[in-house]
Amino acid sequence: MSSKEFKPCPFCGDKMMDRGGTLQHVEQGEGAKRCPIGVYAWPVEDADRWNTRAATDTVKNLAGHGRAAGLRALMAAINERYRQVAVEGWTVEHDDAHGPAVLAAASGCYALHAHDDGQPKGFTPAWWPFADEWYRPTTAERDLIKSIALGLAALEAEYRAKAKGGAA
Repeated sequence: MSSKEFKPCPFCGDKMMDRGGTLQHVEQGEGAKRCPIGVYAWPVEDADRWNTRAATDTVKNLAGHGRAAGLRALMAAINERYRQVAVEGWTVEHDDAHGPAVLAAASGCYALHAHDDGQPKGFTPAWWPFADEWYRPTTAERDLIKSIALGLAALEAEYRAKAKGGAA
């Protein structure tokens, strides 16, 4: 166990402690305050990085002043982007092969049709850039999350293309 002091969680404000080599919320289990990003463990050896987060003020601004929904939305999009990579297997190479414009078009489809309650089952927008079976709308909230995550993928591809000196 470490005797080092840790900054509180930037998302929920909970105290953090060393639990067997990982930095975790002090309060866990039933009745514990729920962090908007869920349970996670940060390696204690990275404690200096934990304690010097550049985005702390931004997160506090999102979480405070009635902006908890903004933080939840941000974390939902980040979690979906992670799911796209970890579960669906969409690699950097895959995204770059499609390019930012195609990923942005997919993002736009989910955003524009998030509230299309009247669409027939199996509807796929005409400008959906992938095979029809990959368009999987569910609820308005879920579709907006997918849209933002696809927008992140498009922006990542844009940044990579510019870093390589090419046009995106």
